[in-house]
Amino acid sequence: MVLGRAQSCATREYVARPCGSAGRAQPEVILDLDQIAVIYKPPYWKCELPIQDASKSASVLVDDAERRYQKDTLILLCWIRDNIQSIDSRLFKEEFNPAQSGTGFGPLAHRIDAETSGPLLVAKTRAAQRHVKAQFHKTNVSKRYICLVHGRLAKPHGEIEASIRTFRTDYLTRSEVSNAGDWAYTEYQEVAFF
Repeated sequence: MVLGRAQSCATREYVARPCGSAGRAQPEVILDLDQIAVIYKPPYWKCELPIQDASKSASVLVDDAERRYQKDTLILLCWIRDNIQSIDSRLFKEEFNPAQSGTGFGPLAHRIDAETSGPLLVAKTRAAQRHVKAQFHKTNVSKRYICLVHGRLAKPHGEIEASIRTFRTDYLTRSEVSNAGDWAYTEYQEVAFF
């Protein structure tokens, strides 16, 4: 599948909606193709669809505390919907890309934690979303992270091969090493020590 030709981002203006949290970095479009966009996700932007108002969806009831939390949360998919107009609007429906808990992930082919920053692939068509998501599920995609940790590593480099099980509730996701989980492989290397 050909995902498209690059479109110059210089000819296109992406203006982020003002956010309630002054001083927080805004997302950026890194690359804009016919069927896929690559965006930079700054830290503290949540990768889930916003919770629907109870008056719009009888299946989702939102209390006042959750509504206040959502108002103060930087929701990446709202920014994407407002700033990348060429995405098929059907991709933003919760049932298209549902989550095991929460609201779903819209046109995102993958996600990173709210505290993490980095590039994300955003599908513009249903076919592109299914194609890219399948590549992640088949583990044909490798990801590299740089992270800051507290303390010293026992070894400056190594490999971790273990099964990881993830628990999800409405507001929490937690993972642990478990024989009941999915296989995962990680190579690590200490880059610097401060």
